[in-house]
Amino acid sequence: MSDAIFPASLTDPARPLYPSVAAPANAQQRQMMQAAKDFESLLVHELLKEMKQTIPASGEDDAAGEQIQDMFWSYLSQDVSNKGGLGLWKSLYRQMSAPAPAAPVLEHAS
Repeated sequence: MSDAIFPASLTDPARPLYPSVAAPANAQQRQMMQAAKDFESLLVHELLKEMKQTIPASGEDDAAGEQIQDMFWSYLSQDVSNKGGLGLWKSLYRQMSAPAPAAPVLEHAS
């Protein structure tokens, strides 16, 4: 059931919001997919790091605790990205795996 406010993909839970990405067929495609996921993971990590700055400090921060928290945020961002993340990696992967446009042919005037 689709209406004017929500597109069909939002009102039909069986229909994915974003089209799926085909499984990589070769090593180069797997590398491109992993690079796109890694980039999104870094972006999510930076977003989470900025969000963390808005949380009031507990007053008992030490160097070891800060390092453990940084590791937590890093692993969380990787996990978010590997489980679909923001969907940015899919767009990046499609762009990277799309065939390059043909170079324009210049005609020589005779």
